[in-house]
Amino acid sequence: MFRKMGLFSLVLVAAAAFSTTADAQSHFKRGDANSDAQINIGDAVYMLAALFSGGEQPICADAADVNDDGLNNIADPVSLLGYLFSGAAQPAEPFDVWEADPTPDTLGCKPEVTIAGDIVSDIVLTNDTTWRLQPTFVKAGVTMTIQPGTTIIGDNATDGFLAIERGGVLRAIGTATTPIVFTSEFAPGNRNRQDWGGVLLIGNGVNNYPAGEAFVEGLNNVTFGGGAAPIADEDSATLSYVRVEFGGTEISPANEINAITIASCGTSTNMDHVQTKFNFDDGFEWFGGDANLKYGLAYGIGDDDFDGSFGWNGNLQFIAGIKDPSGIGQTGDNGLEFDNSEPGLHPFDSLPRTNPSVYNFTLIGSLTAQGADIGGEIRRGAEGDWQNGVVEGWADRGWVIDADSMAGILEDGTQHDSISFANNATDFDATVHATVPPTSTADFMTLTMANNQTSAASNLLSLVAGDADFLRPNAATIDGAVANPGGFFDAANYRGAVDPNAGSANWLNASWISYETN
Repeated sequence: MFRKMGLFSLVLVAAAAFSTTADAQSHFKRGDANSDAQINIGDAVYMLAALFSGGEQPICADAADVNDDGLNNIADPVSLLGYLFSGAAQPAEPFDVWEADPTPDTLGCKPEVTIAGDIVSDIVLTNDTTWRLQPTFVKAGVTMTIQPGTTIIGDNATDGFLAIERGGVLRAIGTATTPIVFTSEFAPGNRNRQDWGGVLLIGNGVNNYPAGEAFVEGLNNVTFGGGAAPIADEDSATLSYVRVEFGGTEISPANEINAITIASCGTSTNMDHVQTKFNFDDGFEWFGGDANLKYGLAYGIGDDDFDGSFGWNGNLQFIAGIKDPSGIGQTGDNGLEFDNSEPGLHPFDSLPRTNPSVYNFTLIGSLTAQGADIGGEIRRGAEGDWQNGVVEGWADRGWVIDADSMAGILEDGTQHDSISFANNATDFDATVHATVPPTSTADFMTLTMANNQTSAASNLLSLVAGDADFLRPNAATIDGAVANPGGFFDAANYRGAVDPNAGSANWLNASWISYETN
Protein backbone atom coordinates (compact mmCIF):
# COMPACT_ATOMS: atom_id res chain seq x y z
CA MET A 1 0.00 0.00 0.00
CA PHE A 2 1.09 3.57 -0.60
CA ARG A 3 0.88 4.36 3.10
CA LYS A 4 3.79 1.93 3.68
CA MET A 5 6.03 3.72 1.16
CA GLY A 6 8.06 6.88 1.33
CA LEU A 7 6.86 10.13 -0.17
CA PHE A 8 6.26 9.92 -3.87
CA SER A 9 5.80 12.43 -6.66
CA LEU A 10 2.52 13.98 -7.74
CA VAL A 11 0.40 11.78 -9.95
CA LEU A 12 -2.73 12.96 -11.67
CA VAL A 13 -4.38 10.14 -13.52
CA ALA A 14 -7.36 10.97 -15.68
CA ALA A 15 -9.90 8.17 -15.39
CA ALA A 16 -12.66 7.40 -17.85
CA ALA A 17 -15.32 10.07 -17.82
CA PHE A 18 -18.44 9.19 -15.85
CA SER A 19 -16.88 6.17 -14.15
CA THR A 20 -19.25 4.15 -11.99
CA THR A 21 -17.63 5.04 -8.67
CA ALA A 22 -17.80 8.72 -9.48
CA ASP A 23 -21.44 8.26 -10.48
CA ALA A 24 -22.17 6.78 -7.08
CA GLN A 25 -20.40 9.38 -5.01
CA SER A 26 -20.67 12.71 -6.79
CA HIS A 27 -22.80 15.03 -4.71
CA PHE A 28 -25.45 17.14 -6.39
CA LYS A 29 -29.05 18.34 -6.22
CA ARG A 30 -31.52 16.50 -8.43
CA GLY A 31 -32.94 19.02 -10.90
CA ASP A 32 -29.91 21.34 -10.80
CA ALA A 33 -29.08 20.74 -14.46
CA ASN A 34 -27.04 23.93 -14.90
CA SER A 35 -25.00 23.32 -11.71
CA ASP A 36 -25.71 26.70 -10.10
CA ALA A 37 -26.88 25.14 -6.80
CA GLN A 38 -30.45 26.33 -7.40
CA ILE A 39 -33.47 24.53 -8.80
CA ASN A 40 -35.68 26.79 -10.89
CA ILE A 41 -36.98 27.45 -14.39
CA GLY A 42 -33.43 28.08 -15.59
CA ASP A 43 -32.73 24.37 -15.19
CA ALA A 44 -35.69 23.40 -17.35
CA VAL A 45 -34.57 25.86 -20.07
CA TYR A 46 -31.03 24.45 -19.83
CA MET A 47 -32.30 20.88 -20.28
CA LEU A 48 -34.46 21.81 -23.24
CA ALA A 49 -31.55 23.57 -24.93
CA ALA A 50 -29.28 20.56 -24.36
CA LEU A 51 -31.90 18.21 -25.81
CA PHE A 52 -33.12 20.20 -28.82
CA SER A 53 -31.05 23.32 -29.55
CA GLY A 54 -27.42 22.26 -29.40
CA GLY A 55 -26.87 23.67 -25.92
CA GLU A 56 -24.07 22.44 -23.67
CA GLN A 57 -24.60 19.14 -21.96
CA PRO A 58 -24.98 19.04 -18.17
CA ILE A 59 -21.76 18.51 -16.19
CA CYS A 60 -23.80 16.11 -14.09
CA ALA A 61 -26.21 14.20 -16.31
CA ASP A 62 -27.65 12.49 -13.25
CA ALA A 63 -28.70 15.86 -11.80
CA ALA A 64 -30.67 16.50 -15.01
CA ASP A 65 -32.48 13.15 -14.63
CA VAL A 66 -35.32 14.76 -12.69
CA ASN A 67 -37.53 11.67 -12.59
CA ASP A 68 -34.57 9.31 -11.90
CA ASP A 69 -35.41 6.87 -14.69
CA GLY A 70 -31.81 6.62 -15.92
CA LEU A 71 -32.48 8.74 -19.00
CA ASN A 72 -32.10 12.37 -20.05
CA ASN A 73 -35.12 13.18 -22.20
CA ILE A 74 -38.11 15.49 -22.53
CA ALA A 75 -39.75 13.89 -19.49
CA ASP A 76 -37.20 15.56 -17.23
CA PRO A 77 -37.87 19.24 -17.98
CA VAL A 78 -41.59 18.44 -18.10
CA SER A 79 -41.35 16.89 -14.63
CA LEU A 80 -39.41 19.87 -13.29
CA LEU A 81 -41.83 22.43 -14.75
CA GLY A 82 -44.75 20.45 -13.34
CA TYR A 83 -43.17 20.52 -9.89
CA LEU A 84 -42.32 24.23 -10.08
CA PHE A 85 -45.68 25.46 -11.39
CA SER A 86 -48.37 22.77 -11.30
CA GLY A 87 -48.07 20.96 -7.99
CA ALA A 88 -46.53 17.80 -9.48
CA ALA A 89 -44.20 15.51 -7.52
CA GLN A 90 -40.82 16.92 -6.54
CA PRO A 91 -37.64 15.62 -8.22
CA ALA A 92 -36.30 12.30 -6.97
CA GLU A 93 -33.71 12.18 -4.20
CA PRO A 94 -31.30 13.82 -3.73
CA PHE A 95 -33.44 16.91 -4.04
CA ASP A 96 -32.77 20.21 -2.36
CA VAL A 97 -29.88 18.71 -0.43
CA TRP A 98 -26.24 18.22 -1.41
CA GLU A 99 -25.94 14.43 -1.23
CA ALA A 100 -24.77 11.36 -3.12
CA ASP A 101 -27.15 9.61 -5.49
CA PRO A 102 -28.93 6.80 -3.62
CA THR A 103 -29.82 5.11 -6.94
CA PRO A 104 -26.70 5.30 -9.14
CA ASP A 105 -27.08 4.50 -12.83
CA THR A 106 -25.06 4.84 -16.03
CA LEU A 107 -25.79 8.50 -16.75
CA GLY A 108 -22.65 9.79 -15.07
CA CYS A 109 -21.92 12.81 -12.96
CA LYS A 110 -18.53 14.49 -13.47
CA PRO A 111 -15.36 12.82 -14.74
CA GLU A 112 -12.94 11.32 -12.24
CA VAL A 113 -9.28 12.28 -11.68
CA THR A 114 -6.89 10.64 -9.20
CA ILE A 115 -4.61 12.76 -7.03
CA ALA A 116 -1.71 11.29 -5.04
CA GLY A 117 1.76 11.89 -3.65
CA ASP A 118 3.65 15.13 -3.01
CA ILE A 119 1.91 18.31 -4.16
CA VAL A 120 4.80 20.69 -4.81
CA SER A 121 3.01 23.59 -6.54
CA ASP A 122 -0.32 25.33 -6.00
CA ILE A 123 -3.30 23.28 -7.15
CA VAL A 124 -7.05 23.82 -7.51
CA LEU A 125 -9.52 20.95 -7.18
CA THR A 126 -12.40 22.06 -9.39
CA ASN A 127 -16.05 21.20 -8.93
CA ASP A 128 -16.46 19.91 -12.51
CA THR A 129 -14.43 16.84 -11.53
CA THR A 130 -14.74 14.07 -8.93
CA TRP A 131 -11.32 13.70 -7.30
CA ARG A 132 -10.10 10.26 -6.17
CA LEU A 133 -7.78 10.78 -3.21
CA GLN A 134 -4.85 8.45 -2.63
CA PRO A 135 -2.26 9.28 0.09
CA THR A 136 -1.52 12.94 -0.68
CA PHE A 137 0.86 15.42 0.95
CA VAL A 138 0.64 19.19 0.36
CA LYS A 139 4.18 20.42 0.96
CA ALA A 140 5.46 23.60 2.62
CA GLY A 141 4.79 26.78 0.64
CA VAL A 142 2.01 25.16 -1.40
CA THR A 143 -1.71 26.02 -1.33
CA MET A 144 -4.44 23.56 -2.27
CA THR A 145 -7.74 25.27 -3.11
CA ILE A 146 -10.98 23.27 -3.34
CA GLN A 147 -13.92 24.87 -5.11
CA PRO A 148 -17.42 24.90 -3.62
CA GLY A 149 -19.46 21.86 -4.61
CA THR A 150 -16.45 19.57 -5.10
CA THR A 151 -16.62 15.86 -4.23
CA ILE A 152 -13.42 14.10 -3.10
CA ILE A 153 -13.63 10.31 -2.75
CA GLY A 154 -11.08 8.50 -0.58
CA ASP A 155 -9.41 5.63 -2.39
CA ASN A 156 -10.10 2.45 -0.46
CA ALA A 157 -7.31 0.29 -1.88
CA THR A 158 -4.57 2.72 -0.79
CA ASP A 159 -6.31 4.08 2.33
CA GLY A 160 -6.26 7.54 0.79
CA PHE A 161 -5.90 10.67 2.91
CA LEU A 162 -5.05 14.36 2.58
CA ALA A 163 -2.19 15.71 4.71
CA ILE A 164 -1.41 19.43 4.71
CA GLU A 165 2.18 19.45 5.96
CA ARG A 166 3.83 22.21 8.00
CA GLY A 167 3.88 25.38 5.93
CA GLY A 168 1.27 24.10 3.48
CA VAL A 169 -2.21 25.63 3.25
CA LEU A 170 -5.67 24.24 2.51
CA ARG A 171 -8.45 26.53 1.30
CA ALA A 172 -11.66 24.48 1.30
CA ILE A 173 -14.44 27.04 1.29
CA GLY A 174 -17.84 25.74 0.27
CA THR A 175 -21.25 27.31 0.73
CA ALA A 176 -24.44 26.29 2.50
CA THR A 177 -25.89 25.06 -0.81
CA THR A 178 -22.64 23.76 -2.37
CA PRO A 179 -20.57 22.14 0.37
CA ILE A 180 -17.25 20.38 -0.15
CA VAL A 181 -17.58 16.66 0.61
CA PHE A 182 -14.82 14.15 1.43
CA THR A 183 -16.41 10.72 1.32
CA SER A 184 -16.22 7.00 0.59
CA GLU A 185 -15.77 5.72 -2.94
CA PHE A 186 -18.62 3.26 -2.43
CA ALA A 187 -22.26 3.77 -3.32
CA PRO A 188 -24.84 4.86 -0.73
CA GLY A 189 -25.95 1.85 1.26
CA ASN A 190 -22.47 0.31 1.08
CA ARG A 191 -20.41 2.97 2.87
CA ASN A 192 -18.77 2.29 6.22
CA ARG A 193 -16.30 3.66 8.71
CA GLN A 194 -12.68 3.10 7.59
CA ASP A 195 -13.45 3.19 3.86
CA TRP A 196 -10.54 5.66 3.59
CA GLY A 197 -8.37 7.90 5.79
CA GLY A 198 -9.20 11.52 6.59
CA VAL A 199 -7.93 15.11 6.50
CA LEU A 200 -4.84 16.14 8.47
CA LEU A 201 -3.89 19.78 9.07
CA ILE A 202 -0.30 19.93 10.34
CA GLY A 203 1.14 23.15 11.72
CA ASN A 204 4.19 24.87 13.21
CA GLY A 205 2.32 26.01 16.32
CA VAL A 206 2.75 25.53 20.05
CA ASN A 207 2.41 22.28 22.01
CA ASN A 208 3.72 20.93 25.32
CA TYR A 209 5.99 18.20 24.00
CA PRO A 210 9.48 18.75 25.49
CA ALA A 211 11.02 19.58 22.09
CA GLY A 212 7.88 21.22 20.72
CA GLU A 213 7.58 18.57 18.00
CA ALA A 214 6.13 15.07 17.66
CA PHE A 215 4.93 12.59 15.04
CA VAL A 216 1.40 12.98 13.71
CA GLU A 217 -1.13 10.37 14.82
CA GLY A 218 -2.28 8.29 11.88
CA LEU A 219 0.78 8.83 9.67
CA ASN A 220 4.30 7.42 9.49
CA ASN A 221 7.19 9.77 10.35
CA VAL A 222 5.41 13.07 9.64
CA THR A 223 6.16 15.76 12.24
CA PHE A 224 3.97 18.50 13.71
CA GLY A 225 4.78 21.50 15.90
CA GLY A 226 7.10 24.46 15.63
CA GLY A 227 9.86 23.21 17.91
CA ALA A 228 11.86 26.00 19.52
CA ALA A 229 10.33 28.65 17.23
CA PRO A 230 6.58 27.99 17.03
CA ILE A 231 4.31 30.21 14.92
CA ALA A 232 1.37 30.98 17.19
CA ASP A 233 -0.76 32.69 14.52
CA GLU A 234 0.05 30.35 11.63
CA ASP A 235 -2.59 29.96 8.92
CA SER A 236 -2.69 26.29 7.90
CA ALA A 237 -6.23 26.14 6.56
CA THR A 238 -9.68 27.60 6.09
CA LEU A 239 -12.50 25.06 6.15
CA SER A 240 -16.04 26.29 5.66
CA TYR A 241 -19.09 24.22 4.75
CA VAL A 242 -17.09 21.00 4.58
CA ARG A 243 -18.15 17.42 5.36
CA VAL A 244 -15.74 14.55 6.03
CA GLU A 245 -17.37 11.11 6.27
CA PHE A 246 -16.80 7.32 6.40
CA GLY A 247 -13.06 7.48 7.13
CA GLY A 248 -10.69 6.47 9.91
CA THR A 249 -8.51 3.79 8.34
CA GLU A 250 -6.06 2.01 10.66
CA ILE A 251 -2.41 2.23 9.55
CA SER A 252 -1.16 0.13 12.47
CA PRO A 253 -2.80 -1.42 15.56
CA ALA A 254 -4.67 1.27 17.52
CA ASN A 255 -3.33 4.00 15.18
CA GLU A 256 -6.20 5.30 13.08
CA ILE A 257 -6.69 8.55 11.19
CA ASN A 258 -9.19 11.00 12.65
CA ALA A 259 -11.81 12.51 10.38
CA ILE A 260 -10.06 15.87 10.86
CA THR A 261 -6.74 16.14 12.68
CA ILE A 262 -5.57 19.64 13.68
CA ALA A 263 -1.96 19.23 14.82
CA SER A 264 -0.43 22.38 16.38
CA CYS A 265 -2.14 24.78 13.96
CA GLY A 266 -2.17 28.48 14.81
CA THR A 267 -4.89 31.02 15.54
CA SER A 268 -5.24 31.99 11.86
CA THR A 269 -6.38 28.45 11.04
CA ASN A 270 -10.16 28.80 10.85
CA MET A 271 -12.96 26.25 10.64
CA ASP A 272 -16.68 26.92 10.53
CA HIS A 273 -19.68 24.88 9.44
CA VAL A 274 -17.81 21.57 9.37
CA GLN A 275 -19.32 18.10 9.83
CA THR A 276 -17.52 14.84 10.54
CA LYS A 277 -19.62 11.70 10.14
CA PHE A 278 -19.18 7.96 10.74
CA ASN A 279 -15.44 8.05 11.24
CA PHE A 280 -13.84 5.10 13.05
CA ASP A 281 -11.59 7.24 15.25
CA ASP A 282 -12.24 10.78 16.51
CA GLY A 283 -14.36 13.36 14.71
CA PHE A 284 -12.16 16.39 15.46
CA GLU A 285 -8.85 16.12 17.32
CA TRP A 286 -6.48 18.93 18.26
CA PHE A 287 -2.85 18.29 19.26
CA GLY A 288 -1.63 21.56 20.73
CA GLY A 289 -1.95 24.84 18.85
CA ASP A 290 -4.71 27.44 19.04
CA ALA A 291 -7.02 26.68 16.10
CA ASN A 292 -10.75 27.34 16.55
CA LEU A 293 -14.05 25.85 15.37
CA LYS A 294 -17.53 27.35 15.15
CA TYR A 295 -20.60 25.37 14.04
CA GLY A 296 -19.13 21.87 14.17
CA LEU A 297 -21.11 18.61 14.09
CA ALA A 298 -19.73 15.14 14.84
CA TYR A 299 -22.29 12.45 13.96
CA GLY A 300 -22.00 8.69 14.48
CA ILE A 301 -18.30 8.91 15.39
CA GLY A 302 -16.70 5.64 16.57
CA ASP A 303 -14.42 7.21 19.19
CA ASP A 304 -14.49 10.73 20.66
CA ASP A 305 -16.48 13.47 18.98
CA PHE A 306 -14.17 16.33 20.03
CA ASP A 307 -10.72 15.61 21.48
CA GLY A 308 -8.00 18.07 22.52
CA SER A 309 -4.62 17.54 24.15
CA PHE A 310 -0.94 18.53 24.48
CA GLY A 311 -1.52 22.20 25.18
CA TRP A 312 -4.40 23.04 22.86
CA ASN A 313 -5.77 26.52 23.66
CA GLY A 314 -8.47 27.05 21.04
CA ASN A 315 -12.12 28.10 21.15
CA LEU A 316 -15.27 26.16 20.25
CA GLN A 317 -18.80 27.48 19.91
CA PHE A 318 -21.99 25.90 18.58
CA ILE A 319 -20.78 22.31 18.51
CA ALA A 320 -22.86 19.13 18.61
CA GLY A 321 -21.79 15.54 19.11
CA ILE A 322 -24.41 12.90 18.35
CA LYS A 323 -23.64 9.21 18.63
CA ASP A 324 -25.05 6.66 16.21
CA PRO A 325 -28.54 5.83 17.51
CA SER A 326 -27.91 2.16 16.68
CA GLY A 327 -24.88 2.12 18.98
CA ILE A 328 -22.76 0.30 16.39
CA GLY A 329 -19.03 0.67 17.02
CA GLN A 330 -19.50 2.81 20.11
CA THR A 331 -17.19 1.14 22.64
CA GLY A 332 -15.00 3.40 24.75
CA ASP A 333 -16.04 6.68 23.19
CA ASN A 334 -16.88 10.11 24.62
CA GLY A 335 -18.47 13.34 23.49
CA LEU A 336 -15.69 15.64 24.71
CA GLU A 337 -12.31 14.33 25.86
CA PHE A 338 -9.54 16.71 26.96
CA ASP A 339 -6.09 15.80 28.24
CA ASN A 340 -3.01 17.85 28.98
CA SER A 341 -0.69 14.90 28.42
CA GLU A 342 -0.82 11.12 28.45
CA PRO A 343 0.32 8.60 31.09
CA GLY A 344 4.00 7.75 30.85
CA LEU A 345 4.65 10.38 28.20
CA HIS A 346 4.98 13.76 29.93
CA PRO A 347 3.93 15.16 33.33
CA PHE A 348 0.27 16.10 33.56
CA ASP A 349 1.25 19.68 34.51
CA SER A 350 3.34 20.26 31.36
CA LEU A 351 3.11 23.77 29.88
CA PRO A 352 1.40 25.22 28.01
CA ARG A 353 -1.63 23.58 29.58
CA THR A 354 -4.55 22.34 27.51
CA ASN A 355 -7.01 25.14 28.27
CA PRO A 356 -9.81 25.58 25.70
CA SER A 357 -12.96 27.70 25.95
CA VAL A 358 -16.09 25.80 24.87
CA TYR A 359 -19.50 27.49 24.75
CA ASN A 360 -22.91 26.35 23.47
CA PHE A 361 -22.41 22.63 23.13
CA THR A 362 -24.81 19.69 22.89
CA LEU A 363 -23.63 16.12 23.50
CA ILE A 364 -25.98 13.20 22.85
CA GLY A 365 -25.07 9.60 23.71
CA SER A 366 -26.53 6.47 22.17
CA LEU A 367 -28.12 5.08 25.36
CA THR A 368 -26.95 1.58 24.49
CA ALA A 369 -25.27 -0.94 26.76
CA GLN A 370 -22.31 -1.39 24.40
CA GLY A 371 -20.95 2.10 24.72
CA ALA A 372 -21.27 5.86 24.23
CA ASP A 373 -19.54 6.22 27.55
CA ILE A 374 -19.16 9.78 28.85
CA GLY A 375 -20.55 13.09 27.66
CA GLY A 376 -17.53 15.08 28.80
CA GLU A 377 -14.29 13.77 30.31
CA ILE A 378 -11.73 16.32 31.53
CA ARG A 379 -8.57 14.63 32.75
CA ARG A 380 -4.78 14.36 32.96
CA GLY A 381 -4.17 17.96 33.91
CA ALA A 382 -6.44 19.70 31.38
CA GLU A 383 -8.00 23.03 32.33
CA GLY A 384 -10.58 25.08 30.47
CA ASP A 385 -14.02 26.66 30.40
CA TRP A 386 -17.00 24.52 29.38
CA GLN A 387 -20.14 26.62 29.56
CA ASN A 388 -23.75 26.66 28.33
CA GLY A 389 -24.03 22.96 27.51
CA VAL A 390 -26.61 20.20 27.26
CA VAL A 391 -25.51 16.63 28.01
CA GLU A 392 -28.05 13.87 27.48
CA GLY A 393 -28.34 10.14 27.06
CA TRP A 394 -24.91 8.80 28.10
CA ALA A 395 -24.84 5.15 29.15
CA ASP A 396 -21.93 5.58 31.58
CA ARG A 397 -21.67 9.13 32.97
CA GLY A 398 -22.66 12.58 31.83
CA TRP A 399 -19.56 14.44 33.06
CA VAL A 400 -16.27 13.48 34.68
CA ILE A 401 -13.52 15.68 36.07
CA ASP A 402 -10.60 13.37 36.79
CA ALA A 403 -9.47 15.03 39.99
CA ASP A 404 -6.74 12.49 40.71
CA SER A 405 -4.72 13.94 37.85
CA MET A 406 -5.71 17.57 38.49
CA ALA A 407 -4.50 18.07 42.06
CA GLY A 408 -3.36 21.63 42.65
CA ILE A 409 -4.98 23.15 39.57
CA LEU A 410 -8.68 22.94 40.45
CA GLU A 411 -8.84 26.62 41.39
CA ASP A 412 -6.81 27.76 38.39
CA GLY A 413 -9.64 29.22 36.34
CA THR A 414 -11.29 25.96 35.37
CA GLN A 415 -15.07 26.28 35.00
CA HIS A 416 -17.82 23.84 34.09
CA ASP A 417 -20.77 26.20 34.20
CA SER A 418 -24.43 26.28 33.15
CA ILE A 419 -24.62 22.70 31.89
CA SER A 420 -27.92 20.83 31.82
CA PHE A 421 -28.03 17.06 32.24
CA ALA A 422 -30.80 14.58 31.49
CA ASN A 423 -31.31 10.88 30.93
CA ASN A 424 -27.72 9.87 31.73
CA ALA A 425 -26.93 6.70 33.70
CA THR A 426 -25.06 9.00 36.13
CA ASP A 427 -24.81 12.75 35.69
CA PHE A 428 -21.55 13.28 37.65
CA ASP A 429 -18.79 10.87 38.56
CA ALA A 430 -18.85 10.61 42.35
CA THR A 431 -15.84 8.38 42.98
CA VAL A 432 -12.67 9.81 41.45
CA HIS A 433 -12.78 13.00 43.55
CA ALA A 434 -12.57 11.47 47.01
CA THR A 435 -8.75 11.41 47.36
CA VAL A 436 -8.07 14.99 46.30
CA PRO A 437 -8.98 18.10 48.34
CA PRO A 438 -11.64 19.30 48.64
CA THR A 439 -12.62 15.86 49.90
CA SER A 440 -16.34 16.42 49.65
CA THR A 441 -17.71 15.67 46.20
CA ALA A 442 -20.40 18.29 46.78
CA ASP A 443 -17.76 20.92 47.63
CA PHE A 444 -15.73 19.90 44.61
CA MET A 445 -18.70 20.32 42.28
CA THR A 446 -19.54 23.67 43.86
CA LEU A 447 -16.05 24.95 43.18
CA THR A 448 -15.82 23.77 39.60
CA MET A 449 -19.40 23.41 38.35
CA ALA A 450 -21.72 26.35 39.00
CA ASN A 451 -25.31 26.87 37.89
CA ASN A 452 -25.66 23.34 36.55
CA GLN A 453 -28.98 21.59 36.30
CA THR A 454 -30.19 18.01 36.43
CA SER A 455 -33.55 17.73 34.72
CA ALA A 456 -36.36 15.47 35.86
CA ALA A 457 -37.57 15.35 32.27
CA SER A 458 -36.91 12.17 30.30
CA ASN A 459 -35.18 14.31 27.72
CA LEU A 460 -34.44 17.97 27.07
CA LEU A 461 -34.32 17.89 23.29
CA SER A 462 -35.96 16.64 20.13
CA LEU A 463 -33.73 13.79 18.96
CA VAL A 464 -35.23 13.14 15.53
CA ALA A 465 -32.63 14.07 12.92
CA GLY A 466 -34.01 16.54 10.42
CA ASP A 467 -36.98 17.47 12.58
CA ALA A 468 -37.56 21.22 12.67
CA ASP A 469 -36.71 21.24 16.37
CA PHE A 470 -33.80 18.79 16.16
CA LEU A 471 -31.65 19.35 19.29
CA ARG A 472 -33.58 22.51 20.08
CA PRO A 473 -33.73 22.84 23.89
CA ASN A 474 -37.02 22.73 25.72
CA ALA A 475 -37.14 26.17 27.32
CA ALA A 476 -39.27 24.83 30.17
CA THR A 477 -36.51 22.54 31.37
CA ILE A 478 -33.39 24.62 30.60
CA ASP A 479 -33.00 27.82 32.57
CA GLY A 480 -30.44 30.55 32.12
CA ALA A 481 -26.97 30.78 30.64
CA VAL A 482 -23.75 32.62 31.35
CA ALA A 483 -22.56 35.47 29.15
CA ASN A 484 -19.83 34.49 26.74
CA PRO A 485 -16.53 36.38 26.77
CA GLY A 486 -16.91 38.12 23.40
CA GLY A 487 -14.16 38.20 20.82
CA PHE A 488 -14.39 34.93 18.91
CA PHE A 489 -17.73 34.13 20.53
CA ASP A 490 -21.11 35.23 19.20
CA ALA A 491 -23.77 36.41 21.62
CA ALA A 492 -25.89 33.38 22.53
CA ASN A 493 -27.68 33.57 25.85
CA TYR A 494 -28.81 29.95 25.93
CA ARG A 495 -27.58 26.45 26.68
CA GLY A 496 -26.78 24.02 23.91
CA ALA A 497 -25.76 24.30 20.26
CA VAL A 498 -29.19 25.37 18.96
CA ASP A 499 -31.17 28.49 19.75
CA PRO A 500 -34.24 27.45 21.83
CA ASN A 501 -36.47 30.08 20.26
CA ALA A 502 -38.88 28.20 18.01
CA GLY A 503 -38.79 30.86 15.32
CA SER A 504 -35.02 30.85 14.97
CA ALA A 505 -33.10 29.05 12.26
CA ASN A 506 -31.81 25.59 13.16
CA TRP A 507 -28.34 25.27 11.65
CA LEU A 508 -28.41 21.48 12.13
CA ASN A 509 -31.12 21.20 9.46
CA ALA A 510 -29.15 22.96 6.70
CA SER A 511 -28.71 21.16 3.38
CA TRP A 512 -24.92 20.91 3.72
CA ILE A 513 -25.39 18.50 6.64
CA SER A 514 -26.09 14.78 6.13
CA TYR A 515 -27.50 12.20 8.53
CA GLU A 516 -27.21 9.25 6.13
CA THR A 517 -25.63 6.33 8.01
CA ASN A 518 -24.20 4.36 5.08
